[in-house]
Amino acid sequence: MSTGVPQSSNPLSNLDQWENFVGGRYKEGKSESEFRQYDDKATPRVAEFYRSNHVKQTLYYVLGKEKQYFGLARG
Repeated sequence: MSTGVPQSSNPLSNLDQWENFVGGRYKEGKSESEFRQYDDKATPRVAEFYRSNHVKQTLYYVLGKEKQYFGLARG
């Protein structure tokens, strides 16, 4: 039975794999300009995520969330 979860989203099988993964992504000595480069060279999924967030985060959205979560109606 298929769960519908892509194979690539399975967790790493051990801590050594995680250390290698993190070591490859976060290099010491990286300059500030190398962080968060979401331009045409970025992974399309990442670029779309940030584009979508910027488009959908309107003033009305934020004010609605403030009303929803900052009110005293939530326990």
